[in-house]
Amino acid sequence: MMISAPLKLRIAWLLPKSRTPKSMVELDYGGLADYLELALAEEGGLEADNSIEDIQSSIAGLAVGDGALAGRGYENLVTRWRKVAAFESAS
Repeated sequence: MMISAPLKLRIAWLLPKSRTPKSMVELDYGGLADYLELALAEEGGLEADNSIEDIQSSIAGLAVGDGALAGRGYENLVTRWRKVAAFESAS
């Protein structure tokens, strides 16, 4: 599997080993937070959002050439955000 240079840079930046223990990645959902809250209502709302973990899992899978791991993280992420998109387009 070939990974582009820009993606390799982002992978290196996002992987835990490239950050200090106190660093964090923040996702800014802006107006989508309300839709995400609705989409995750049955799981506990925004607190149940694990998009960053899904992204990290996918990137980690790509970094080691594990397509199954990368695919699982991506599928979880896409499934969640399709629900968000459905709420957004319905309003």
